[in-house]
Amino acid sequence: MLTSPAVHVIMICQASFQCASHLMTTYAPLYYVHSFHRDVKTIGTSTGVSGLIVAGVLSVAGSMAGSCYKYKRSNRSTVRVNTIGFFGLAGSYILLAVCTNFSRSLLSFFLAGVFAATAMCGGFALSPLDIAPNFAAEIKGISTAVSHLVGSIFVVVVGLMTKCKTRNEWSLVFTVTACALVVAAILFIIFGSGEEQSWARDESREKILTCTTPAGPHMKAIFTRTILPVQHPLEEDYMDNLRHSDEGEEEYLEEDTIAMANLLADRK
Repeated sequence: MLTSPAVHVIMICQASFQCASHLMTTYAPLYYVHSFHRDVKTIGTSTGVSGLIVAGVLSVAGSMAGSCYKYKRSNRSTVRVNTIGFFGLAGSYILLAVCTNFSRSLLSFFLAGVFAATAMCGGFALSPLDIAPNFAAEIKGISTAVSHLVGSIFVVVVGLMTKCKTRNEWSLVFTVTACALVVAAILFIIFGSGEEQSWARDESREKILTCTTPAGPHMKAIFTRTILPVQHPLEEDYMDNLRHSDEGEEEYLEEDTIAMANLLADRK
């Protein structure tokens, strides 16, 4: 699992998305305060609208993702949705980096929320269920741990990059984050997958075995065929027991034959 490129690209996408979400949730108010010098009430209300947009788009994107699974189109659809979300989010951050107008900057911020919700619901987040349904929890746990570690480092890096708290410094932060999103999207296009991986498949095979039911003396054994999912050791044990049962049945038949012969001899 840890050597699979499909798993690696999920970690990269989640780590880059974690950094982008930090900008959207934690640093957006600071960005508007430092760059546009607006009051806290206006900035809090404006940036809070993005959360409502994300909630609405998540519902729509979730329905679309469900329809893709229904019609067995998860592989291509996952790549396409993730690409749209990441490239759209990167473009929105580039607009935030170059915008000097407060209204246009808010519009770009709202667009970032739309694309973030799209990537969150229909992109890389669904890949663990596609590539390894039996190990989806492990993949998600590892990728989440890696993303939070990278996000913690990103917080420190942002603090170092915005010492003077100027618009140019914030523009550089948004530009670097947008580049990381573009790189992650390209890697997902190349290495991402929506098909179950060979290492995640269950290798247990079904064996067709022949069972013998108990039979009385002078009666033929009744054979029934059943399909049992067993492993090789269990099959060997079963065949050994079957041989022992056949030997025991032959002994019983010989004893019954001798007993009948003795009985006929006594009657004579």
